[in-house]
Amino acid sequence: MSNNRKDFILTKLAEKYTFIKESDLYKFYQKIDISFLIKLSNFWKDLLKEDFSGDDIAKSKIRHCTYLKYWLYDKLIINGFNEYDVNMISDFLKKNKHGYMTAIISGKPCNFYKLSLKNILKIKNLYDYYELLYDFDMKHYDDISKDKEYLLYFKNGLDLYKNSKVLCHSGKQSEYCYEFNIY
Repeated sequence: MSNNRKDFILTKLAEKYTFIKESDLYKFYQKIDISFLIKLSNFWKDLLKEDFSGDDIAKSKIRHCTYLKYWLYDKLIINGFNEYDVNMISDFLKKNKHGYMTAIISGKPCNFYKLSLKNILKIKNLYDYYELLYDFDMKHYDDISKDKEYLLYFKNGLDLYKNSKVLCHSGKQSEYCYEFNIY
């Protein structure tokens, strides 16, 4: 008996035993697979349509990959994705990197690193701090300081930034550090 789990996935079993293709389970599985792939393919096509334009956004062309990742991480958080979901998406992006990893307008390849949900939350907090506060007018700080919850969130972003600079500068090689250093 094989120790390779991939030998026992439904499609492999159906290749080996043709009667499985007649089962309701197999038919249902195939329908879900096809529906999922069509929806996913349409999603990526819509995302990468050329009629999307960000040329009018300052600095956007050099930041497309960062903004695309920000959008993705935000959607993962908004939609309540769990660790398993995040791993599935990361695996998909890595496997299909040549088809879907080019930024929308700049045409530059984007590297998506396999981050845990915890690290996605950290990177998202870093993005929020850096993109929204790092180089901005002091009046923004004053506005944020009025709301303790948001103030703590952005302070956490600053702490993450400082800690990540030390951690990732020390030669530590991890997906998180690769993402941080590119950012």
